[in-house]
Amino acid sequence: MSMTISGLTFAVFRTAAPGGEAAFGTGLMEEGFAAVRRFLEDYRIYLQQYDEPEADEAVRLLARDGYDLQARHRT
Repeated sequence: MSMTISGLTFAVFRTAAPGGEAAFGTGLMEEGFAAVRRFLEDYRIYLQQYDEPEADEAVRLLARDGYDLQARHRT
């Protein structure tokens, strides 16, 4: 049984051109559950391990996913 690893990795997502999120997401869905799971696991590890100098990059990546970090902290 042959198993292929998707080329749609978190590293690819980080360097994707602005506006490419929808195409990336569609590609992940086409690759199936295993590709989505690997992507989310890599994303989770990145968010757990980024250093303070990378905070702006982490916020930018979350915003690309439609996550409004400021809304989470509004009263």
